[in-house]
Amino acid sequence: MKLLQSCLATGSVFLALTSGVANAEGFCGKRALGGRDTVTIQLDTPKHGAREQPAFYLRDTEHSLVLFFKPQDVIAALEKHVNGPKKDAQLAPILSAVRADLPLKEDTDLFKYEFRGEGWRGLIDYVVATLLDVGHADIDLHPFHIPGAESSKSSDLDDPSAIKRVPWRKGEADGRLYCIDFGRTLLNVADPTDN
Repeated sequence: MKLLQSCLATGSVFLALTSGVANAEGFCGKRALGGRDTVTIQLDTPKHGAREQPAFYLRDTEHSLVLFFKPQDVIAALEKHVNGPKKDAQLAPILSAVRADLPLKEDTDLFKYEFRGEGWRGLIDYVVATLLDVGHADIDLHPFHIPGAESSKSSDLDDPSAIKRVPWRKGEADGRLYCIDFGRTLLNVADPTDN
């Protein structure tokens, strides 16, 4: 199981997790993506996307991509977890720290909040899944942008406008796998048990 593996050592965060799913990348294949339980999620378009103003972001250097989120969407997702039915009170210090940093003056790495209070404590993937479930993300697949006259646009033609959510079940565990349409794994979360 890879869950935030070497997150502090490499600076990459949460993406391409394999929480209890054998060969998770296989689940983003044609069969799974075409399954009847697979859902297509439309993402915030670049025209109205998160990259138009200072945003929160998470980067995955292993898969060369960056996820951008609008500040108000991050606040709403955190509030849902802090005040929702499961009440993840350990995220309250992060919610307070995020609020204190608004309005953002520049793009800000969400991972920095790992060092606030008790940190994410492995819950960042659930917050990101909440954002992905409603399409509140803008994905930059190849985040290499040249400044100046040769500048590339903030959203490249190959950046996805939609992703797929594939439910999975293994033994008593179940969860959700988020895939980029052409088979790349974006995020994998195991749903919490009610034990």
